[in-house]
Amino acid sequence: MNEIAVKSNPRRQRLLQRVRMEIHAELEAARLQLQQRADYHPTWDYFLNLLMRPLAPDRLQAEVGRPLVKHLCNLAPYELFHAMGLHPLRLGSGCFCVGRLSASHSPVLMCPLLKATMGLLQFQAPTQNDTMPWVVPTTCDWVVKFQELANTQPEAYFLELPHLHRGEKGQQRWLEEIYGLVRLLENQTGRKLNRKTLLSSVQIFMHAWKVFGRLIELRRKRVLAGV
Repeated sequence: MNEIAVKSNPRRQRLLQRVRMEIHAELEAARLQLQQRADYHPTWDYFLNLLMRPLAPDRLQAEVGRPLVKHLCNLAPYELFHAMGLHPLRLGSGCFCVGRLSASHSPVLMCPLLKATMGLLQFQAPTQNDTMPWVVPTTCDWVVKFQELANTQPEAYFLELPHLHRGEKGQQRWLEEIYGLVRLLENQTGRKLNRKTLLSSVQIFMHAWKVFGRLIELRRKRVLAGV
């Protein structure tokens, strides 16, 4: 449903406002629950503030100081985005209540993540500065149909994942997909990918994943709470 149709439908406007309030109430309740914990640390405030921006990508971009590249699924190459001076924004992350906005015109068995993403689109009208194509790894059949179902603007750029990725043939296919994405990002940003910058970004994210793995181990040992 486009922006004009929403504005001409008072009932739809009320639903949008109600869902918007539910999203903020849910996020605020989560923030308060964390802040009231005895093991809470002020360092978390920075990350919580970023997570409170699901309906305000412009404010998120201002806080991180980088243009945003929207994507679906964690198989998007974060290291490449970082090396190109972009900040990844995963769409529909955790905001499943907005799936109600797209439920009436979506298939019943459609992926809940995509329903939530399509619902979020009704809060985020495209702007003149929003010219970066969405990066969409083809992790399932629903994702392949995403642009057709959501009618996204700007268009989505699909990264085709090989079904057999352990063999040399599958690895070569994925490498070709990454090269295609590099060319797209270079055209969109006006920057050339630098080998040194890319290696630095790879090191940064390797360290991040190692730290994340340590956190998971500490949680399994019940040293840290799951929350």
